Amino acid sequence: EVHIMHEFANDFYGLEIRVVVLGYIRPEYNYETMDALIEDIEMDKRVALNSLARPLYQDYSQDPFLGKQESE
Repeated sequence: EVHIMHEFANDFYGLEIRVVVLGYIRPEYNYETMDALIEDIEMDKRVALNSLARPLYQDYSQDPFLGKQESE
């Protein structure tokens, strides 16, 4: 499951997006309450952002696969 955390100025419905899975955070759970789900999603976001701040992950921000693609 992909969670987009970057704030975009415009929507991108109908456009292609590319993602690369760089790690695993946790298994999927069935939640008793919406608050418990929200709490885990917020923790997942913190874990992802902390992981992406590591030097080994920084190279992916410049990866051509993830960059703009020229129209055919």
